[in-house]
Amino acid sequence: MDVAKSQDIPEPVAEAVPSYAPTTRVQQLTRNVLNSDVEVIGSLRFSDDLLIDGTVEGDISSEGVLSVGQNAVIRAEINTKSVIIHGKVIGNVTVTDRVELKSTAELVGDIQAASLAIEGGAIFIGHSTVGAPTVGATGASAAKKAASVHAFAPEPAPPAPASQSTLDIDAE
Repeated sequence: MDVAKSQDIPEPVAEAVPSYAPTTRVQQLTRNVLNSDVEVIGSLRFSDDLLIDGTVEGDISSEGVLSVGQNAVIRAEINTKSVIIHGKVIGNVTVTDRVELKSTAELVGDIQAASLAIEGGAIFIGHSTVGAPTVGATGASAAKKAASVHAFAPEPAPPAPASQSTLDIDAE
C-alpha cells in the first residue's frame, strides 16, 4: 500500500488579503487625495500632504507638501511648504522650500521658492525668485546670489541697423 496516496493531506492555503488593505492612522493623516472627479471652488487649506488630480479654483495654503497630478487643472494662488507639479497650474506659487516642475507640468504664474527644479518638457511662463538674499547683500549682487536657476538664453537678436544707436548699461 502506498502511504503517500492514502494520506491525502491538503496543501495549506494562504489567506486572501484585500487589495484595499487598511492603512495606519499615521498614513491616513499624511496623504490626502482629491481625485480627478473632484472640483473645488474657494479656499483650500490642508495639513500634511495633499495630492490634487482634479480641478481647483481659488487659494491653496498649507504647511505641507502639495502634489499636482497629471489630470489636475488648478487656477489658484498656492502657498505651501513645497509643491510638485505634473499637471496644469495658473497662478502664483509661493513656497518656503522647493518647487518641482515635472516633464508634464504647465505653470503660468510667478514662482517664489528656496529652490526650483524644472524637468525637460515642462512649460513655465512667468518670473521666478529662487533663494534668499544673504544678509547685507544689496542691489544686483543680491539678485545674483539669490538666483540659482539655470536657464537657456534665447538666440541673440541681429545687430541694430547703423542708423540707430544703442546704449548698454551694466548694473555692476
